[in-house]
Amino acid sequence: MGKRLYYYQYSNEELRKLHELVETFERKGKEVYVLFNNLAMLNDATRFLHYIRTGSFPSLKGAAGLDSARGVIEKTRYPATKNMLSQRLG
Repeated sequence: MGKRLYYYQYSNEELRKLHELVETFERKGKEVYVLFNNLAMLNDATRFLHYIRTGSFPSLKGAAGLDSARGVIEKTRYPATKNMLSQRLG
């Protein structure tokens, strides 16, 4: 962990599970706040909010082809495995 701890970005599956947890408290009438505190916090929060509002996650970059690939590469911390990229980015 160490220095890498702050580079963590939540996967779509982790955000789905977080939403399920939030919903259990909301069904009980509780007000829920979700805070993200890592370097990817804005991106994670934006993706989470999009998921709550639409039921799906936004595209990686809002682009297609090479522009989409460029966006993924720019956001990735290396070294990264294929499995890690699939889990985080779909």
